[in-house]
Parts: sequence; C-alpha cells; structure tokens
Amino acid sequence: MTAPLSIPERGARELRAFPILPAVPVGHTVAFIGDDRHAPHLRPGEFAVVDTSERGIEFGELYLIHQSRGPVLWQIGADHRPEGRDRPCAYLHPLNMPWRRDDGSLDMTGPLHISDGPIYLDALRELVIGRVVGLMERLP
Repeated sequence: MTAPLSIPERGARELRAFPILPAVPVGHTVAFIGDDRHAPHLRPGEFAVVDTSERGIEFGELYLIHQSRGPVLWQIGADHRPEGRDRPCAYLHPLNMPWRRDDGSLDMTGPLHISDGPIYLDALRELVIGRVVGLMERLP
C-alpha cells in the first residue's frame, strides 16, 4: 500500500497538467477522483471537469468512459492492431502507468494499476462521455 498523496494548501505553488477552473462550464460535467490512479495530475478528493462535447478520440488524452460499473476516467493508449485482430484497438489505462526501462521491462516499484482492453476503436467511440479539460478549484 502506498502512502496517500498530500494535497498542497490553496494558493501553494504547484505544477498541474490541467487548468484549475472556478466553475463548471455549460456542457461540461465533473468526475470525482477517489483514488491515486492518475496522480500527480489528478489527486484523491478532487473533481475533474469533463467536456461532453469533446468525444473524438485523441490518443494520450484522458476521458470519462461509460463502463458497466459506471463512468471511469481512463487515458486512451496508442492505436494498435493486435495480432489476429482485423480492426484498430486501444488500451485504457491510468495516467501513472509504470514506466518502461531502456531494456523494455516495466519499473514495478511504484503503485501499479491494471489496464482495460484491447477494445476496438469503433466500440470505444460509443462509450466516450467526454474529455477531461480541467480541475475544479478547491474550496477554502
């Protein structure tokens, strides 16, 4: 079990991959971050802002995906065509995937989270709710 990430106090200098938004724009929704799968970009207790009009797949972006257990945030991995598959597929994974070493092996020293897939791109397009475009500003 890894130690929980500390969330800097409001106003503390921090580097973030997503802009901090003061309100949810029209046509957007939010997704609660309940774990550290996407840390340090998204932290437990935060809310990701999702643009529901941005449903086109861009590899490497983070999306809210409809799944049988409900909406789940996933980064859509690179387009590929596994052996024996006739159509392009993608894998869905958290932002803090283990890093590959120079020899191709995975660095398994940090927290590990499983991926989902492969999934055909045409099937995935039907499940995309929207793309993550920011974070809600934390209340004081």
